[in-house]
Amino acid sequence: ANETMAKSGFPDFEVIKSDIRECPKEKFDVVVSNPPFYEAKKGRTSPDFAKRISRQREDLELDNFFESARNYMKDEGRLSFILPYSTKQEAFSSLKKSGLSPYILREVKHKEGNPPKRFLCLCSKKELPLVELPPLTIKNENDQFNDEIKPFLGEIPLREEFSFFCDSMLYRLAKYLRFSGIDAAYLKDADDDWLLRECQRSGRTLISLDRELICRFQKKKLKCFEPSSFSPKEQYLETIEKFSLKESNPRRCLKCNTKVIKIEKEKIEGMVPEFTYKTHKDFYVCPSCSKITWGGTHLERFRKEVLENIELGEKI
Repeated sequence: ANETMAKSGFPDFEVIKSDIRECPKEKFDVVVSNPPFYEAKKGRTSPDFAKRISRQREDLELDNFFESARNYMKDEGRLSFILPYSTKQEAFSSLKKSGLSPYILREVKHKEGNPPKRFLCLCSKKELPLVELPPLTIKNENDQFNDEIKPFLGEIPLREEFSFFCDSMLYRLAKYLRFSGIDAAYLKDADDDWLLRECQRSGRTLISLDRELICRFQKKKLKCFEPSSFSPKEQYLETIEKFSLKESNPRRCLKCNTKVIKIEKEKIEGMVPEFTYKTHKDFYVCPSCSKITWGGTHLERFRKEVLENIELGEKI
């Protein structure tokens, strides 16, 4: 756990070694786990009890695991986990018993055409429709890692050349940047100290109208930008010009900034208004919050009101 957190660039973290079945002292927005993959006494069995129970369900069945995970989640929290594909039905049954609703499912394949070996799943305490994403394929036909995998192995940068963090006063700007496919993080309740640490850790450029905060960033030689206007449209145009930004594909979820994934139209039938389903060809889903989007009047309005004064390459 220490090695993983250090490699991910998190300077401040705490490792707690305990039995997860014990009642937690606090609850969390996100719970992530790779629970024991194998049934007891199957696969390689280690003589070390601690190592053995991390691989095999000798002391923790799926029912116990999901019940414990639910106890760690806030009411609006989510659980993310990975398991062998062969356990999918068992896992879904256990989720239901534990009062958790899977809302994103993604098969993991070694190569295109191979059967899935694992599956990734996101769950909520709320009852949500299940969206099945296109499979995550690890390697291509040349036995090289696919582009979606490379950032997590350090082969290519995890973030794009320009990635931003808009402070609490600049939500509209963050939304405009996301409309254009530009990486723009935003957190309403982030305080100045946290913003400084996060931008230092992630390498993001802070965009803020707070002169004092900008000065703190400059003293520490951290990347920052202070727009001169209070108008979101003018802030957007200033940011585009300052950093010579181009539109990026794929576009991003307006809610959580994640790159959306194109999804087969048939897989979302009944999840969008009937008229929308019949009149649109291309649909996209956010792999983080499961929000489904399509080209609509809000995009046309954005083009007209904001992009008419600037060239961003191809249309959104």
